[in-house]
Amino acid sequence: MNINSIPFDQSEPTNETIWLITPQQFESLEDGTVLHTITGKVLLKGAQIARETRHGFLPFGFLDEDKPRDMQFDEGSEW
Repeated sequence: MNINSIPFDQSEPTNETIWLITPQQFESLEDGTVLHTITGKVLLKGAQIARETRHGFLPFGFLDEDKPRDMQFDEGSEW
């Protein structure tokens, strides 16, 4: 499967907390990892993803139930 060809999910924005990640955390993820954007889209790591940061965080991350157990998140990374 070519993950660069997977389209963005055009789902409704979620009211769930999104734990934003840093560029360093992003680099440690495996290709194919599901990420949720602050605008409600779903991305896969490995696809062409813009990596602009605000206050040190990327505009995507994990929902509570998807957070990797071995990754630490600061309280300030909640969206």
